[in-house]
Amino acid sequence: MRDLSPELFTLLAVVIGGVTSYVGGAMMERSRWRRERSARWDQNRFNSYVDFAQALKDESRIAMRIAAGRKAGPATDPLELAEGKRLYVAAEHRRSTLFEAVLLLGDSASIEAGRQWAQATWNVYLYVSKKAVPTTTTFNDLYKTAGMAREAFYAASRKSLEIRSIESSSWPSAESNKPRF
Repeated sequence: MRDLSPELFTLLAVVIGGVTSYVGGAMMERSRWRRERSARWDQNRFNSYVDFAQALKDESRIAMRIAAGRKAGPATDPLELAEGKRLYVAAEHRRSTLFEAVLLLGDSASIEAGRQWAQATWNVYLYVSKKAVPTTTTFNDLYKTAGMAREAFYAASRKSLEIRSIESSSWPSAESNKPRF
């Protein structure tokens, strides 16, 4: 009988090479799939944060326009209270709907910061839409609080998305915005 050991070793080496190649390829494919899936979810999370922020900015602008219409805040396009309330209700509905995506995709810090910002913006609206005429000082304080809550939401969102933090730049106050000729 003939000695089969060299052929057996060759066959065994081919089988081991094939299995190793298959396992290595499968592991690389799985790793690539996970990276792509993670990137998709990061993009969806990013979009949910941006959409929510835009909705809150819309609410904030409406509240500012109501305040301007009641002589308590600056705006180039003041709103009557009744029209402002109608617009705010629609904006609040949109914001509430968009927050569902943040609840689904966001981390706990971003969700909490989003809630705080929404509450601060709601407080501005409640103040400027009440029956008594609002004061500029209280409006500015509430608006500043909402701005700080916005910054906290952006910071939490950037951390959630692993985006390097950037320095915050505030809008100049009305005092610092005077012409300097």
